Amino acid sequence: MFLRKGDGSTILFKPLNGATYNDTPLSITYKQIFTYDADTRGYVFEHFEGADLTTADLTESGVIPVEDGDWSYGPNTEYEIKNNGNQEYIKITVTSPPGLGPPPPPPSPPPPITLPSIHWDFKTLYDNQTAAEFTNPYNIQIVDEKVVIDQAGPDYYLKANIPIELVSPFSKSLMFRFKSSTAFTNVANFVFSTYEGDARDNYGIMIRVIYDNIQIEFGGKTDPKGRSNTLHSAYHPITGGYPIIYDNYCHMVVVLNHTNNFITTYINGVLNASTDALITGTSQAELDIGTFYGNGATIVPFFINKYATFGEGTALYDDVKFFNSVLTQEEVTHYYNESIA
Repeated sequence: MFLRKGDGSTILFKPLNGATYNDTPLSITYKQIFTYDADTRGYVFEHFEGADLTTADLTESGVIPVEDGDWSYGPNTEYEIKNNGNQEYIKITVTSPPGLGPPPPPPSPPPPITLPSIHWDFKTLYDNQTAAEFTNPYNIQIVDEKVVIDQAGPDYYLKANIPIELVSPFSKSLMFRFKSSTAFTNVANFVFSTYEGDARDNYGIMIRVIYDNIQIEFGGKTDPKGRSNTLHSAYHPITGGYPIIYDNYCHMVVVLNHTNNFITTYINGVLNASTDALITGTSQAELDIGTFYGNGATIVPFFINKYATFGEGTALYDDVKFFNSVLTQEEVTHYYNESIA
């Protein structure tokens, strides 16, 4: 049996049966026969049954000295060792047991994890990627690196102004870690949006937890009268219900795939729901514009605990991430595991 170390540095043989030299049977039971010399890119023959090949000969060892030789092997399992001095050689055919062969290639490295474009971990109110700041006119407290929304809105919120080039109008993923509170109402248990004003004129992004359901809307360009024009919408019940958002911190991911128009949600690293979210009657021209953030907008406002004129999303907000891509299950699992490490 022929073995090679993973780094190719050492060739090992185990006992071989049926090997011959000039039709003479050879009993080859040596352990290590040669090692690789990285400088010369050659193999240096070292020992045979403990004997130095410079002193071994055919009569005492069953093999001719080949310490100054070269070696080669055929396309299958034939190995040829030559002595450069007199051109004598040994040719051995090695038969491996069934199922044994060269070692499998090492597994491919996992694909790189997509990094968020924007990320608040609430050690401060500044995001870790671009230093965008959540302004805090209502003196909302950060306790144990969590934003404490413990009053009903709409005038109790955080707002960050994000350059529009950092917020994709097409595919995107939003990731949150939060724990809802029953201090005021169990109707709106989480609120994130990019819109304030009359709800009839809304656009941009809205994600709320209503009772124990995730309500999601991505608005398109408003109609000629300025009224809202929703492109994608979903209402996903949270698997596990109220205990998931009230008893422990909930890791929630919302993914819009603008290519197939599906909205997918994940709860605590596990697929929650995935639905075709395209609103009937949406035109290709509207899809080509994508999520709309306002006429002539240069910034996109990110709100915690505010949508339109509503703001009852009382909760502890622990982490907010925004990605300009469709996260995979593997990436969602990675970030969930990271959140509980």
